[in-house]
Amino acid sequence: MAVDPEFIAAVASSNVCALYYALCDEYPLRLRIPRTTLAKTAVLEAAAARELPLEKLRGPGAVYRLSSLPENLSLNVIIQGGGSLEADFTVHYRDRPQRDGFAQLCYSARIFTGQPPCQPPYPRPTCLSVDEILPVIKRLDDLTQILGSFSGRPSTC
Repeated sequence: MAVDPEFIAAVASSNVCALYYALCDEYPLRLRIPRTTLAKTAVLEAAAARELPLEKLRGPGAVYRLSSLPENLSLNVIIQGGGSLEADFTVHYRDRPQRDGFAQLCYSARIFTGQPPCQPPYPRPTCLSVDEILPVIKRLDDLTQILGSFSGRPSTC
């Protein structure tokens, strides 16, 4: 699904990407530090203890859905090898779904504004323990809700 260029423009004029890149800087790739287990049971138990409503999606891999978002928003978090988190969101803009990941969206927003890509071009927060994953998911939730506030409807004033 292609993302609406006007949605990218709205994102580029907001602070969403600055907040996302700050999150990536706070949780960088740390190859030389061993990560603890990120087992499904540990993630779900810790989320429940912190009242963060996560559900593990069926199928292979470590994909979790945040189930507390309004009906027109969704956020899936994929725990990749090495603990990198890919955030797959869907929001509505101009009454059409916009589905993307924060790494790709922020890359597109930088290109849209004429800025060079970050290095690496598609950073992602990396978590080495369950204690790191949950605050990152909460901040991705906050970013998704900000994106959900971009209606893209023309002003009636």
